[in-house]
Amino acid sequence: MSHEQRIISDITSAHEDAIADVNRWWGHCLELFARIEQTLAEKLVANQRTVPQAILAKLSAVAELLTRPKAKTLERLRQLAEARNLIVHATSSVWIDANDNWLWAYRFIPTGKDKAPIEGHWDRHRARAFEKELSSMAQSLRDQLRSK
Repeated sequence: MSHEQRIISDITSAHEDAIADVNRWWGHCLELFARIEQTLAEKLVANQRTVPQAILAKLSAVAELLTRPKAKTLERLRQLAEARNLIVHATSSVWIDANDNWLWAYRFIPTGKDKAPIEGHWDRHRARAFEKELSSMAQSLRDQLRSK
């Protein structure tokens, strides 16, 4: 005996849920980057240093104040910060598959003459792994700078 299965797909609801999840992820990453930049700026101000505007310059300025083992966290943050412009400045769209897994597709136009747009995508797994590592690095940075 076979049972007829009806395929019912509420694409609108699934897509709205995916967009909400991407927005939660996106907002949390923005907050983490803001906290990282604030931590860096506080360290520089406490050491009577000028606070640069760009995150990479802040990382470099703080690295000059630290011993080598602690600078390793800053180096990893430098690598993660390369994705910051995508998260902060890219336009994006959200796609879902039949299993409601989302894909964040982005397009970013870097500043500077003759720079081609950067397009790509992150699936939910990659985005969450990035968020988790960024959160861990932000906490590590706070702990390290607090102890020095």
